[in-house]
Amino acid sequence: MRAIDLMYRLDLDDFNRARELLLQAIALDQNYAKAYAMAAKWHGLAFGQGWSTDPEEDAASSDRFATEAIARDSSDHLALALAGHHKSFLFRDYDRAIALFDRATAAGPNSALAWTLSSPTY
Repeated sequence: MRAIDLMYRLDLDDFNRARELLLQAIALDQNYAKAYAMAAKWHGLAFGQGWSTDPEEDAASSDRFATEAIARDSSDHLALALAGHHKSFLFRDYDRAIALFDRATAAGPNSALAWTLSSPTY
């Protein structure tokens, strides 16, 4: 394995520690939209990596955290893009996903993540 591969390899213990830190950030500031957005990303990644012990719950949690992020900052392109991605990837709700992606790219027209996540759905 190349050194570059080791730098970007996900480790389950570190991944689970990240969840604890995200929940701690939310507890410290319940209005911090980015923490909710990243918690949504965490649950979506747990699902996508096959690490979820309860895929239905992780899918629901990703949706719930993304919704909470958007409620705190309706122009957060990261939260909007992640919500759109999860609507498409986890729930196959393409119409809602496209509406969220449209909002994400309008809020962050230079957001590479919003454009990248939206491209498979479009």
